[in-house]
Amino acid sequence: MSMATSGADNGLQEVRVREVIGAGGGLSPENGPVLAARVQDEVLKGEVVVDFSGAGTLSSGFTNAFVLELRRFRPLDEWKRLLRFEGLDSVGRLVLSRSLRAVRELQEGR
Repeated sequence: MSMATSGADNGLQEVRVREVIGAGGGLSPENGPVLAARVQDEVLKGEVVVDFSGAGTLSSGFTNAFVLELRRFRPLDEWKRLLRFEGLDSVGRLVLSRSLRAVRELQEGR
């Protein structure tokens, strides 16, 4: 088991955001691609839970960079099937959902 991931009993891989980018790392856009690369590595083993517990505040710059980098690896529709997000507060859910929507619209040419 690596420091930031573990195979859950139900076969899901887990990526603990705080352990990948540190507490407060969600404020820096430079950390978005770092997290996306870790998620991509883990999704090769199966479905992934991305756990934001204790990661702190997320900026739109971070979530935009994270989602755009995920999109480089595969279409967002595939990620929807492969990922589950946990440990987000209401603001974090809002920021992430706006980034997902914006990238989806960009992908669709709107």
